[in-house]
Amino acid sequence: MRCAVLLLASVPLLGQPGPQLERIAARLSYFCAQNFFYDLPGCFGQREEDYLKSVAEISAVKAQTSELVSLLDHDDPKVRTLTIALLFTSGDPKVLPWIAAKAADTSPTFLDVLPDARPLLADLRRQPLLQPRTVGQIAQAAVRPYLESAGIYGGVGGAAGYPGFESYWMARKDRSYCAGWFRVELDRASGRTSPTQPERVSKIKAVRGRIDRLPEPDRTWTLLWLNGELGSDALVSEQELLEATKRLGAGRLMGMLQRRIGTSDPDLQPRENNNYSYARMTRWVLERAGSLLRVRDAEALMECEKRERESGFADPNVTAWWVIGASELRPALATAVLPEALKRFQAEWHGDDRAQLAAAIWRSPVPEKTGFLREWFYRESPQRGRFPHSRALFLRLLGSGPTTELRRLIAAILGDERLESLDWQTLEALARTVNAVAGKPVVPQSELGRASHPLGQAHFYWESETAAKQYPKETAELLRILEDWRSRMRASAAGW
Repeated sequence: MRCAVLLLASVPLLGQPGPQLERIAARLSYFCAQNFFYDLPGCFGQREEDYLKSVAEISAVKAQTSELVSLLDHDDPKVRTLTIALLFTSGDPKVLPWIAAKAADTSPTFLDVLPDARPLLADLRRQPLLQPRTVGQIAQAAVRPYLESAGIYGGVGGAAGYPGFESYWMARKDRSYCAGWFRVELDRASGRTSPTQPERVSKIKAVRGRIDRLPEPDRTWTLLWLNGELGSDALVSEQELLEATKRLGAGRLMGMLQRRIGTSDPDLQPRENNNYSYARMTRWVLERAGSLLRVRDAEALMECEKRERESGFADPNVTAWWVIGASELRPALATAVLPEALKRFQAEWHGDDRAQLAAAIWRSPVPEKTGFLREWFYRESPQRGRFPHSRALFLRLLGSGPTTELRRLIAAILGDERLESLDWQTLEALARTVNAVAGKPVVPQSELGRASHPLGQAHFYWESETAAKQYPKETAELLRILEDWRSRMRASAAGW
């Protein structure tokens, strides 16, 4: 296969890498390989001047690939460790077999620094928390990102039913690019930080430049596959991706949705498990079905949901967006398929799907939808630990325009006697919606922010008896505040 990306270029040898690494290894007492892999300064916050100087010297070592590979057999395990780090940061996946070969190396190497959650003490001389590491553990850590980008979680040797590096490399050894390799590049460029830091943007743009050299359709598939990863906001914009997927055409997109993506890249293929990247691609397209697909594709989308449910896969792509996309392509289907779909997504973990379906019903021409959604809203139960949970998400998805129709729905919710049963999170989301549709702060943002309880919003609803017993004063005050919100929202709706 003709090379379509810039892999590691051998650079002129500046000094002897072996002696350089020996000198650095001799004075380093610990080494954060993971931080070095992703161009992060220090060791989990340890920014000691000497350590940073040594890391800079490691990064400045220049050598040809063959010279570094020879150092993997160096007598000093610390030199072998630094060599693995340099090979990983070269950005050349072709060095992976040499790194993987060191995964069984049990020689002790640098101590590693553990993340430290201890409070900052006045004594800044405190020692970091350290743990022993072997050369093989460093090699495993260097290969793991590539394997996991391909959905392989058993490590270099394979485990728990997963193949190992040998199987991974057999499918990729003759390739000049893979989507997973670009994911590793993006991780290094972004530092795996969120939000994307300004100083990382130029590095991410450089990754984009290499992706842009790929032939179509792999270029667009790769950008779509990476969309949603850390740093992808600087990799490709929404508009760029929308235009690129439009150029692919509805036929190719439907093939992808049906698990028949048109590419030989093994990383882009759908999987029976750990299929989250592929599922993310399909959801992105389904959320834009009206712009990217054809009216005649509606029935095929609904067939896709059925096929995924019946697939027997460990990680089927079951999502409400199959039927939502179909109803957006053919609005006449909405009345029959959207309410029926709600019955298929009844598990607790389907809360987001139910909220999306309810919002789709709101946007659709379903008759008498105000009464239907009011009933759904009050029958829907909050999901423990979800922010936002399904009711709050539904309110967010309704929009905020002061339209007559939206006011009618919110007034119906506020006029129901079950308003007294709504939990804190739902009432807060409802107040924000009321403020928007009323065109004035019925419950000002400052008041919403001041509501508090020792158990927090996540536990107050589920542990109401504990709240009343352990924190009677705070509980009574919060309940008073929530009742005040209800009263003000009811009074506002009466004037609409």
